[in-house]
Amino acid sequence: MAGLLISFSKVHGYTVVTYEAYNTYARRKVSIPHICREFNVEYKDTFAMLRGLNARFIWEQP
Repeated sequence: MAGLLISFSKVHGYTVVTYEAYNTYARRKVSIPHICREFNVEYKDTFAMLRGLNARFIWEQP
């Protein structure tokens, strides 16, 4: 499923948002950031996306 998401993002110029982080020492599992780097697809983690959107969470007491 990740391959479909990444290829769709590449074709349409979208950015992939994932909770996974790029890990240079990963041996067994190929993560979404690894695939994105291999195919030159922009990716961000969830918190970078929220910062880019200037998201604010306001906690109010009921």
